[in-house]
Amino acid sequence: MTGKTLIAPSALSTDFSKQGGEVEAVVKAGADGLVAGSAVFRGGPSHYANNSAAIRSVADAAAR
Repeated sequence: MTGKTLIAPSALSTDFSKQGGEVEAVVKAGADGLVAGSAVFRGGPSHYANNSAAIRSVADAAAR
């Protein structure tokens, strides 16, 4: 353990019409990670990879 506190906000309580902006806000506020919850599983197994990639893309863009 490094002694560093990790902050991982959950996206479960976001307004999904504003999710990209909310992800950006929490990343810029210093979040070290995000919890995507059921968003990864939306659409079934054939969508998992694309859903994960989309979430990562938003988080990566927000971190810049």
